[in-house]
Amino acid sequence: MEEAQLEKKKGDDDYKDEFYKRAVKHYTRGAELDSGDISFLIKRAKAHFWLQEYEDCVSDCDEAVERGRELRSSIGLVADALSWKGSALLELAACAADYEPAITALRLSLRLCPGNKETRAKLDEAESVKKSFEDQEAADHHQDEGQELLSQGKWEEAAAQFTEAIKMNPTDPKNFSDRAKCHIKLNVLAKGLEDADRCIELDPTFCKGYLRKGDVQLLNHNYEGAMATYLAGLKYGPQKAYIHDRLKRCVEHIIEMANDSAAKEELVKEIEYLRNELQKSMDEAEEFKEEASDERLRRSELEQMVKALGDSCTSRVEQLIIEHGRLLQEANKHNANLERQLSEYREHNANLEDQLSEYGEHNANLERQLSECRGDFERLLSIQNRIQTHFICPISQEVMHDPHIAADGHTYEAQEISHWLVEHNTSPMTNLPLEHIELTPNHTLRSAIQEWCQHQNMAP
Repeated sequence: MEEAQLEKKKGDDDYKDEFYKRAVKHYTRGAELDSGDISFLIKRAKAHFWLQEYEDCVSDCDEAVERGRELRSSIGLVADALSWKGSALLELAACAADYEPAITALRLSLRLCPGNKETRAKLDEAESVKKSFEDQEAADHHQDEGQELLSQGKWEEAAAQFTEAIKMNPTDPKNFSDRAKCHIKLNVLAKGLEDADRCIELDPTFCKGYLRKGDVQLLNHNYEGAMATYLAGLKYGPQKAYIHDRLKRCVEHIIEMANDSAAKEELVKEIEYLRNELQKSMDEAEEFKEEASDERLRRSELEQMVKALGDSCTSRVEQLIIEHGRLLQEANKHNANLERQLSEYREHNANLEDQLSEYGEHNANLERQLSECRGDFERLLSIQNRIQTHFICPISQEVMHDPHIAADGHTYEAQEISHWLVEHNTSPMTNLPLEHIELTPNHTLRSAIQEWCQHQNMAP
């Protein structure tokens, strides 16, 4: 046991200094030396967690909980193991369903230690993230359904699906853009404009938001407003041919509305202005292309640097090969020292054989003491035969000290039933599901047991 505690101290020191791999080795050695101390497994699980070895962390926690139940270890240690298991499962979770095992583990931990604020915070975070995943998955489902209905021209049904998607994820501009398209097709232009504005507000660089808004303005005969909106969207999608087509339609409508030469002259000036704005947008697109070209140039320079670094690494590898040869020689010397130590250990083993002989004599003394204990045991057995059957815990088969009533109506020792409930949600007596896990002290039975113990000259 002393050697196991020494390994634990070494592991704790390495864990504190964030040398987690070394800590794992010490905790593993300690667990081998003292299999009855589940704290080694919990500490090793924590080290695995910080090494991002989450599967190993979960495995160690499960083993700690199982052993803790068998050995009737401290409830606090079992709760700690469940809490770290939950933390590791949270890191492994990739969808809403993956969060359920983590939440279950954290809830069990809190059931054993209700006042643990850190575990409570983990549980709250897990439930919140799970809810976000569920909302996003539901939103994606409604969005896919809406797209399918959109392709079939079922505008009203599609709009209903996009509305559900927005309820689940109100920050996705695409849902507002697609619902705006449905409203436009249904000639509900006010709602279409509202969705288009919301789309632009959520993502000012999303070209389709401007397209939907411009379409509403075009249908409302607000041609100048529509042109301004299309031009704004063109900055974020200069390659979009349908925006150019809509700009052309706006110009045609404006020309049709001009009735006299003065109006037409004014209109020509306005069109010239808009043409300049369009040219600006195209110039900005060209600037983006130039920036992309510069980026390609920088990438080429980076590739040359990587090649030069590769040449340098080749030289370094050659140096490492030489260093490896030197280390191999040192390893051979170290192996020779180990052989010498092995010889010394064999000598030490011979001494242990002598000590074993002495232990044989000591064992004879223990046999004599065992014989005396048998007499005491038979006396206690005669007392136990007089014990009332309802004084016995159905789980431990021992006289209860702290009897509690469970949901199945049977009475158990408090610690025994608490350990049972960590792994089960059924009755130990009937194997039927329990309606709840609340335990009620059985004061009447406890008083009866204490009175019986006094008559038997025993301490409960």
